[in-house]
Amino acid sequence: MGGCGSGILELRTLFPDGWVSDLVWKAEELVHTYRCMNITRVLEQGCSCFTSEGVVDHGNDSTRKAASRDDMSDNYLYCPNALDIQNEDLKHFQCHWIKGDPIIVTNVLETTPGLSWEPMVMWRAFRQITNIKHGQHLDVTAIDCLDLSEVSLFVFIDNIRSYM
Repeated sequence: MGGCGSGILELRTLFPDGWVSDLVWKAEELVHTYRCMNITRVLEQGCSCFTSEGVVDHGNDSTRKAASRDDMSDNYLYCPNALDIQNEDLKHFQCHWIKGDPIIVTNVLETTPGLSWEPMVMWRAFRQITNIKHGQHLDVTAIDCLDLSEVSLFVFIDNIRSYM
């Protein structure tokens, strides 16, 4: 009890010696194995976003210009159409996804019947949800895009009905 510097700090662990190192090694091996098996073939074939010379293929409908930097290969984003994604396109998508490239998928709402951003459709979907903790009281979190802050909305189904 002598104050600062008078005690001995003893660090203990719940795991056996070398457990974290083994876990990291196993994770790296797993990533390396699957990356080599699945992605190497796709990368060897080359990306269809580029010509054989490595220049962006402007005739390709699945690219969209995102920047205008000189001598940069990442000025264009991969933008596949959700309606056109098939097996080979899925591999192409996975190639960009694994590299961490930003991707914009267009026409997603066309592939999901019944999904809509229309206010009345969303209201009907909220009305059908029953939160176990709150009964008909729903907690909704939204982002206010004007000041990029998170806003909590409390939706009371009975009150909404009275205003309709």
